Amino acid sequence: MVRRSDLLLACLLIPAMAALVAALMPVNDGLYHFAVYDDPQTPDELRERWATTWSYRYTSGVLCGHFVSLTAGLALGCRRRWHALPAAAGLALALALVAVAVAIPAARLAAPDPPPPPVRLLVVEAVAYPLWAAVGVGIGTLLAVARRTTRLALGAAIIVATPLWWIFAYAGLAQHGVPKIPEWMLWPFPSLAAGAALSPSGLVTGDASRPPDLGGAWGYWAAVALCGSLLTYALLMYQITRRAQRRRGSPAELPDE
Repeated sequence: MVRRSDLLLACLLIPAMAALVAALMPVNDGLYHFAVYDDPQTPDELRERWATTWSYRYTSGVLCGHFVSLTAGLALGCRRRWHALPAAAGLALALALVAVAVAIPAARLAAPDPPPPPVRLLVVEAVAYPLWAAVGVGIGTLLAVARRTTRLALGAAIIVATPLWWIFAYAGLAQHGVPKIPEWMLWPFPSLAAGAALSPSGLVTGDASRPPDLGGAWGYWAAVALCGSLLTYALLMYQITRRAQRRRGSPAELPDE
């Protein structure tokens, strides 16, 4: 059963997602100079800038969409606990489709002679949307069933973790050439993995005709870490909330109204 509140949330977030993708397109045009390298001169460096910039254009707003999916899942989970999972995942998937549908034509209009879209990269980043929503539902459910002291501590942790989420996402985007962070760090920090999956997509391949896309051992490992860590976190949150509700004797799931 689709609730009116779910439709209202979708009507608010879907246009906002489209507007966010379009608004961030100019930011992505200059992101290579700001986050990666500000003085490309050799042919290889210019090729890397070209390919990486197109990757950033085609994925404009994607990482922001991850965060929106997480917070939407959290809000729905606080109200309806795990029964909100289908609605949260469906909304997140709609956000992913809107982000891709807006980013591709907007990117192709941003500059002449665009390369083909990075299909594998877009698929991986889109799959992460409902997984982020599932993690958000788990956090919201834990807030709903936990004791007051635990709820306060978790709220404080969320406040601290929010800027860290963005810091790690930016750190992932800034990786290029030989990665400066160990691969194991991609698993505990999925926002880092989401950015790191993007960063090697424009690296020089030796073939100037090859378009940017998910590739290289680092890129594939980041993609696996992104989806695998989110699925692990969602399952872990489910187990934690089930134990919490058994201790309190309150249901972790609420029947649909």
